[in-house]
Amino acid sequence: ERLRFPLERLRFPRFPFKQAVKFRIGEYSCPDGSLSRDLSRGGICLTVNEFVAVKSPVVIYLQLNKESRLIQIQGTVSWVQIIPDSERYQVGIHFDPLEEFIKNEVNRIIVALR
Repeated sequence: ERLRFPLERLRFPRFPFKQAVKFRIGEYSCPDGSLSRDLSRGGICLTVNEFVAVKSPVVIYLQLNKESRLIQIQGTVSWVQIIPDSERYQVGIHFDPLEEFIKNEVNRIIVALR
């Protein structure tokens, strides 16, 4: 079952992005990174080990590769879905409005994924 914001809409195309992403959701953090599923200009989908509530504030630390610049993105959990036969969850995160520099970095990552 998926819990979501009532107004969730896919406004941006998603691109597969299978990478360890560091983040903090409320009190829950993953400093070693958690596997991401996909990325868009408006958000990211992560796999996490703990349940997190919809509307929780999020901080994502994102980079294309180890040589690229690490960017910090603020966001909000928009949906949560349990992964069948596991104790893990997929979490959809909507990015808060991005500063121009951060928006350009996210665009660079997406262009590299195409």
